[in-house]
Formats: sequence, C-alpha cells, structure tokens
Amino acid sequence: MRAPRPRAVHWIHAGFTMARIMSETERAWLAAAIDGEGSIKLSRYRNGTYAARATQLIVSNINPPFIEKCRAITGVGRIRVEERKPWNPVYLWYVQAHVEIKEILTQILPYLIIKKELAEKLIKYVNMRIPRMNLRDSKGHFIRLNEKELKLLDEIMYINSLSAGKSRNAKAKLAQTAC
Repeated sequence: MRAPRPRAVHWIHAGFTMARIMSETERAWLAAAIDGEGSIKLSRYRNGTYAARATQLIVSNINPPFIEKCRAITGVGRIRVEERKPWNPVYLWYVQAHVEIKEILTQILPYLIIKKELAEKLIKYVNMRIPRMNLRDSKGHFIRLNEKELKLLDEIMYINSLSAGKSRNAKAKLAQTAC
C-alpha cells in the first residue's frame, strides 16, 4: 500500500470575525504591504450553473512573520502555505468576506498609493452588494447583478487585468460593454 501524498497546501490559522480597528501605524504598514506584496481581486468563477463573483484581499511572502503580522493587526483572514519545491514555501494571508474586506480597505485607503483606485471601486461594489447578497427570486436563484453593479464589476476587472498584463483584451471588453 502506498503512503498518502503530502498536501502541498496546509492551513496555519483559520477564523472569520470582524476586522479590528487598527492604529495609524498599523494602517500605514498594511497599506504598504498590500501595495507592494498584495493584490485586491474580484474574480469570477462557476459554481455549477451559477456564475459567482469572489472578492479577495491577498498578501503573499516567503517570510512567515510578515504574513502573520497581517493577520495579527487586522484580526481576520486565513494564512496558508503553498509548498513550491525546490523553492521556499510561500505564505499567503487572505481575506474573502465582503464585510471584512470593506472594513480593512476603508481603514487603509488613505495610505494606499498603487492600489488606491482599485480599493475605492471595490469598496463601492461591496457597498452595493451587501444589502442584496442573499436575496433570491421566486425560483430560489440569487438575484442577478444590476446595471450599476455590472459596470463597476467590469471596471474592477479591467483594473485587475491591467496589472496582470492583459490590457489589450480588457480594453476591448470594456469598450464593448460601454456601448
């Protein structure tokens, strides 16, 4: 009998609570960490027949204390380790809950530089979505995004694609949706 394969990803911390109020120094530090080592994402994925959107705030680094500090000063999120043999493991702190992301981004917004526009749009998107998130129609399906939400979603996806080097396709897609 073969030994079970070791998992390449394992969890260090887990838990979802309300983000704590950070000091000014902590806000500035976290903003710099996110600007330099992090990403603010809004992803689309398929969940059966439902096309869902997931917000994510991620900081990655090979230094565990750096990542643990992100969780410690916010009080939310998870840390996971991705083993990348033969290289050093990568530690990721990430937050996925809309409310937590909104709280964190609202606190660090004045200190963000590179990702400030993206953070502003994501806060606006989350503010629109939170009241409607669990609403369902008469058939039990989640209520679809309205025109304002779709436009803002496209703007966020466009900004994300620019940072990922996919600007040509994103610009064309944004131009199509604007018509």
